[in-house]
Amino acid sequence: MRTLDGRVALVLNVGTWLASAVIALGLALPVGPPLVMTGIALLVALPILRVTLVLIDSLRAKDRRIAAICAAVLLIIAFGIVLSARTHATGG
Repeated sequence: MRTLDGRVALVLNVGTWLASAVIALGLALPVGPPLVMTGIALLVALPILRVTLVLIDSLRAKDRRIAAICAAVLLIIAFGIVLSARTHATGG
């Protein structure tokens, strides 16, 4: 079984290659811009996935301090996403 660091490294490595491949495909195809945006979204999602993996691992290990920090980070990210979406939707 992999350690937390090993799992996170694997997810980040595979995710980076996948996102890069999607971006490259988007640049090569005539209908590319949506694919490029999808690849960029995948790249942006990787750090969020990393924090989520650490949160899950810390909950399993009953490390409440790290779990609380990870949960706070995810809440701040979620708040930023919601605020950005609302601001964008209202044209502000």
